[in-house]
Amino acid sequence: MKFTFYQVSRKDTNLASLAKFYSYSPSYTSVEARQAYKSGKYEKSAVVEADNIVAAEKLLNTDTISPLIKAENNLRIIGVGDIAYNHQKAQYFIRAANTWDRIKI
Repeated sequence: MKFTFYQVSRKDTNLASLAKFYSYSPSYTSVEARQAYKSGKYEKSAVVEADNIVAAEKLLNTDTISPLIKAENNLRIIGVGDIAYNHQKAQYFIRAANTWDRIKI
């Protein structure tokens, strides 16, 4: 499966700080994440080929030079508040504390 990962731009330090609280507190919810994504505050950071979203995240966080990864825009470790798009299912997900939550964009 093909996944595209998006991360908050490093230029927006306030939003980057808030996004880390997704699923931990009501200060950053899927509503805020959707608005931030739609307004261009998330940047595409990588396209990955993997069996599932968990495998894609693990690959990004452990083997960034893998030929299965096409990194862009200063890829960082995937963490809470990052967004992933599953091309096969045409669905978006946001990284929560212990899982990936589905998010409508």
